[in-house]
Amino acid sequence: MTTLLLTTKLTVPPRQARWVPRPRLLEQLDAELRCGDGFARKLTLVSAPAGYGKTTLITDWLSRNEVASAWLSLDENDNDPVIFLSYLLAAFRTIQPGFGSQSGTLLQSPQRPPFEVLLTPLVNEIASFSRCMVLVLDDYHLIHSAQIHQLLAFIIEHQPAQLHLILATREDPRLPLARLRVRGQLLEIRQADLRFSPQETAEFFQRTIRLDLSAEQLDALEHRTEGWIAGLQLAAISLQGCQDVSRFVRDFAGSDRFVLDYLIDEVFVRQSDAMKGFLLKTSILDQLCAPLCDAVMQDEHINSRELLYNMEQANLFVVALGQNREWYRYHHLFSELLRYRLRETSGLPEGDLHQRASQWYESQGLFPDAIQHALAAADWAGAVRLIVQVSDRMFKQGEVVALLNWLSRLPEQLVRSQPQLCLMMAWALLLTSQFDQADSILASAVQLAPSDSPTAGEIASAQAYLARSRGQMEKVIELSEKALTLLSVTNFAARSNVAMNLGIARWHMGQMAEAQVVLDQAVEAAQKSGNLYALLTAQVFLARIAAVRGELHRAMTAFQEIIRQGGQVPILALAYFDLCTIYYEWNDLNQASAHLDRGIELSINIRNVEFISSGYLLRAYIKFVQGDLPAMLKAVDQSYALVKDFSPNARSRTYATYVRAALAQADLER
Repeated sequence: MTTLLLTTKLTVPPRQARWVPRPRLLEQLDAELRCGDGFARKLTLVSAPAGYGKTTLITDWLSRNEVASAWLSLDENDNDPVIFLSYLLAAFRTIQPGFGSQSGTLLQSPQRPPFEVLLTPLVNEIASFSRCMVLVLDDYHLIHSAQIHQLLAFIIEHQPAQLHLILATREDPRLPLARLRVRGQLLEIRQADLRFSPQETAEFFQRTIRLDLSAEQLDALEHRTEGWIAGLQLAAISLQGCQDVSRFVRDFAGSDRFVLDYLIDEVFVRQSDAMKGFLLKTSILDQLCAPLCDAVMQDEHINSRELLYNMEQANLFVVALGQNREWYRYHHLFSELLRYRLRETSGLPEGDLHQRASQWYESQGLFPDAIQHALAAADWAGAVRLIVQVSDRMFKQGEVVALLNWLSRLPEQLVRSQPQLCLMMAWALLLTSQFDQADSILASAVQLAPSDSPTAGEIASAQAYLARSRGQMEKVIELSEKALTLLSVTNFAARSNVAMNLGIARWHMGQMAEAQVVLDQAVEAAQKSGNLYALLTAQVFLARIAAVRGELHRAMTAFQEIIRQGGQVPILALAYFDLCTIYYEWNDLNQASAHLDRGIELSINIRNVEFISSGYLLRAYIKFVQGDLPAMLKAVDQSYALVKDFSPNARSRTYATYVRAALAQADLER
């Protein structure tokens, strides 16, 4: 299954009919963003508070240039890395259909490699482009996920010259801006650059309301708004039909907050009763379309499509999303103020409005928005029902962060009262490495589920995962065996994973006979469920059992067959390393080195630290046999640099090899 995407988020917003050109800024962008053999700069940061015309400037510049451009309007839901990357790939595909197919396949894989691995083929594909392109991320201030900041920093660090990135944001992002600034790779357009000059202020009022203000009036408005475009827009709306312009300008004073409150009151009270009700009730929506607004309003006398059209024509702080003008959004600040008025003064049932929105989104199959509104309505039963419907798909697609955010908004008492909710929350916590919290939730689940039920088997499976993350192998065995006893005999996917984990635990404990039995079970279940990762992993450890028993030719044949059928599954790195070990035992160092190099290459491609470290240690042993002690020590140093903050087992293997290298050099102090 693929993530359902809103195409309006990928569409460049249309220019307003009466926008004010910004030639000084456009010329600056033209001069800085010339693309001959590539862009000289990597990033343009357009950073300023709400209402300073960031998006308008960017769309105006794009409309004047022939450079290929991709657009992504961000929102709070995009803080899930999987959702963010899905939209990022979709944005590039608006320029190049089929772009990022390899990254997209890896993104939807049940056994997804680290996110940085997904970006490597994406960056390589951009580097192969024969033309320049611009990627715009609008409203980046809504992204607060540290992981997404890291992903974007990775792209910027390795960014091909064909790509230029533009960020529009209300606050500086957590990206390596200082480094880019020092390297001359950053163009910054900030509040001081975006504020309207007196000349632009005059042109603005002439274009919007056909009003020629005196120089003194313009100076007063420009001074009191400090060139803030949203404040000027509000002033323009209030000035329409104003009988005493001089008095309005004279009385227009105070800090931004009070000026804004005054103007909103002036704008709002001048609307018809129907428009006031529409503004307040639909302010709960992040995006608006006529059918959705009709569902929220539930008033047969209201024509939402006509009202939306009238609002756009009147510049009533509504922004069209896309050229077809079916979807809109309110100006962010205007929306926030309307919501405040809805809560504080209207007496309207906000929860009922959210519930209506949730029901409409559900009817359209847009479950994330349906869940958000159900939670906002405190409709816990409805939210749980919707979350349960999408949870399996989200786990398979790795959209765990979004799922965890929803579950965390449910009352804790409710979550801890239902075993399935406990399990859902526990797995979301486990997969985000929040082990202590997962342990607590699983303890509640144990109290709720009958001890001999399939649900108890699912709980034991999660507990086994937790035990393995803590290195408690005896407990892994105990809990895995319990899970296999209780899980449904037809739940092959779950049983293959549990059996695989159990077999690996027994292998690490030296219980080869027991490991073989359960790994055979894992292979059978994995074949029935199509679980390729569990299948190949179990087969690798079965081949290792043969190698431990001295059946090296049989093990070699098994490893070669695993490599043949496995493609790029990460576990194949171990098969290459094991073949290296076999050839090392046979003193065929050329073959050993060839398989080792392939395994290290694959490990680096998938960015698996433990695998890369193992490869370097194998290289150290080969260099030792070859008598190249400096190269041996270099390989051990490379391993240590990777695992010094990693698992104790990985560090202990590196320390042991260090000791061998030191003894070989008679370096007893080392």
